[in-house]
Amino acid sequence: MVANIARIDGTDQAWYADKPAWHGLGTVTPGARTAKQVIRAVPVFRVPVRTSPVFAKIGGRMIAVPDRVATHRQGSTDVLGIVSTEYELIQDTDGLLTMEAVVNAARRTSFVTAGLLGRGERAFASIDLSRVVTLRIKRDPSRQESHLFGTWAHDGTSALRVGLWHNRVECQNMLNAALAHGERSGMLVSIRHTGDVADNLREAQRILGFVEKVAKAHVAEMNALAEIPVTPKWLAEFTELLVPIPPTMDRKGSREDARELILGLYQHSRTLEGVPKSAYRAYQAVAEYADHKRPLRIGADTPALVAADKRFRSITEGPAADLKVRAAELIRQEFIVSPAKPVHELVVAQRAEFSAAARKA
Repeated sequence: MVANIARIDGTDQAWYADKPAWHGLGTVTPGARTAKQVIRAVPVFRVPVRTSPVFAKIGGRMIAVPDRVATHRQGSTDVLGIVSTEYELIQDTDGLLTMEAVVNAARRTSFVTAGLLGRGERAFASIDLSRVVTLRIKRDPSRQESHLFGTWAHDGTSALRVGLWHNRVECQNMLNAALAHGERSGMLVSIRHTGDVADNLREAQRILGFVEKVAKAHVAEMNALAEIPVTPKWLAEFTELLVPIPPTMDRKGSREDARELILGLYQHSRTLEGVPKSAYRAYQAVAEYADHKRPLRIGADTPALVAADKRFRSITEGPAADLKVRAAELIRQEFIVSPAKPVHELVVAQRAEFSAAARKA
């Protein structure tokens, strides 16, 4: 499956702002877009979805199937799905305009991705929330990213769903990861489609309040961490706890390298220039290591697209993602959550656990 971007009439039906997607498919243009501009950027978005009767051949005769219709693009014979006659079509224009209503961004360009998947039966889009709400961290010149993503289907498999995720959605795999994250964290909302975008506005504005609350809470937490200085001793113990090395482990080199890389990024990373030496900087060093420096086992003959997909999966739902979650939780335990065990106490406990395991062995 990998990217699963729909290719219709010889064109990849996807658009991305400023930088290409990891899979290299689709159109890239400078700057974010409004919903109406996105509709112009993805050609098939302008083609409405229609329904037609469904027939079954029985005893040599074509018999109309009651209560069922086929969905398809206007002018196309490619069937997207079989649905009930009561099914309310969601046009791509409706999905995009409703997402725009969620952040009340009709006058601000904020969409950064949009496209169709499979045969065109499912759509996705992402809004960059940093263009809508303030996501700046004190004394950190880098951009903080958070995205509102949306997806809707033309085959009857799902409603219009809107959620919050840290990455922009670029493909099928990223959409799956975003949906899974949204379901786990309670940051996924279904909007019942009634055929009129205005009817969804109350629900959209409810989601907006939720999104702003979550985004502001994240910024407040990161700002608090940016004000907390850490010592070299704490940082060393933090990496020891984050990347444990049991005494019985035969090959320790890779984990020792990981610790050194994280410490090196904390001290010298160009992306952290101007960021105070703090708990926040420690987390950002781990995130940079996980997303960009962590080695990935890929064979020399692995196709580039497959290799990119493997790295993406590691970053969003694999070991790299787990490492970032663990780092955030360790830092939160010490500096945000109270009561909490300090890192050095956790290190002592971990060492004792390793020693007990070694004695048993």
